[in-house]
Amino acid sequence: MALIKKADPADIPAIARILDEAGLVYPGQPADGFFVAVDNGSIVGIARLEEQARFNFLSSLGVSQANRRRHIASSLVKYLIGINNKPTYLYTIIPDFFSRLGFVPSPGRPDLPPKEIFGCQECEPDRCHCMVKLNRDTPLS
Repeated sequence: MALIKKADPADIPAIARILDEAGLVYPGQPADGFFVAVDNGSIVGIARLEEQARFNFLSSLGVSQANRRRHIASSLVKYLIGINNKPTYLYTIIPDFFSRLGFVPSPGRPDLPPKEIFGCQECEPDRCHCMVKLNRDTPLS
């Protein structure tokens, strides 16, 4: 089982490698807010959590190719949605994965980051969904 921790500056090269490997690089991507999954001393998974006053926004979830299918991504997501009692939003082209973790389709909210900053227009914009995971009966507003 991988250890999940908040990333520190020394983790940035490994984060950049996984972002590139997973096709998650976009212009202006912040280096802050990342969490990493560490297994046997190596970073094997990453995710970025942007904490807002009323919600969290999850992005840049990726696992190194050699470590896929080991439940690292789901462990990262479960850890991050458990950090506090706020709803967690995300954009995804793999809604079935997130549905298994309790996320449901959402119309979004006006204060979410715009999809365009993530390069969604180059990805698969017709398949991109906004989803939310509510924790312990938290309100959407």
